[in-house]
Amino acid sequence: MSDCKQWYVALRIARRSMPALANPRTAVVTLVAAPLLEVVLLLVIALRLRVPETIIVTDASLVVTTITTMTGGITAAVVRDRAQGILAHIMATAPLHLRYWVSKFVPLVGIVTATNLIVATMVLVADPHHDLQLYALTLAGISTAAVTSVGVGMVCAAGTIVLHDPFRLANIVTAVVSLSAGVLLPHTAYPAGIREVCEVLPGTWLVAALRENAPALMLVECGVSALWLVLGLALLMVADRLPERPHGPALGVDKQKASGRRRFCADQCGGQTSSRGRSACAPSPGQRR
Repeated sequence: MSDCKQWYVALRIARRSMPALANPRTAVVTLVAAPLLEVVLLLVIALRLRVPETIIVTDASLVVTTITTMTGGITAAVVRDRAQGILAHIMATAPLHLRYWVSKFVPLVGIVTATNLIVATMVLVADPHHDLQLYALTLAGISTAAVTSVGVGMVCAAGTIVLHDPFRLANIVTAVVSLSAGVLLPHTAYPAGIREVCEVLPGTWLVAALRENAPALMLVECGVSALWLVLGLALLMVADRLPERPHGPALGVDKQKASGRRRFCADQCGGQTSSRGRSACAPSPGQRR
């Protein structure tokens, strides 16, 4: 099987395995309705606090919801793979399997970005000032957020392996980012110590770029995301080597899940075999239970 065909198959498998894309109704609720409710909630809070920059708050909320939606969607997809035994196989053979991880991000990046860009356009139409410069910054911020979410997404994916509750880390991140990014109040107004912590969390510099009309700050966000990505990759490399806890996450693969794992690996590897005649994705004899 050619590389292009393998990538195509991997993306199709990833799309079908994502809980958020299980059916149109679930996709609308998870990727459209829930993020919009988060934006509306932040806007209502801003109005109650009489924050004068309601349009900036709305646009900044779209940027932040891009990050939280991406993080939640990736985590849910990895948790589903863990339940089906696919994640155990990936961790046992190739924790940094490029096609596997890229295919988890690409479908979400496209859908989440498109949805929030449409909402940003609606905000522009509703804005009596029709600020095209802010609109352009918002489009750039949403697009950048979708891509840079890869870093924190990888960290949360590793959290599904090392934590008893696989959603715990993603829930913490999505809750904190909504407050730390500076949507309602510029992060520079936070007390010393908290301000420095916020600057290494996702979304802070993207929101600052909108508030300060400084596109260059998005490059700082890319640097922060790179640090999160390195952390996520490092956690994935060591996650499967940690000692199993009695009540820890179960990564074992039982016989009922083996067929799904074999189908996944056959599609991912295109039927390639190693020099020993085994499938390129198959675990070594020492890894089999």
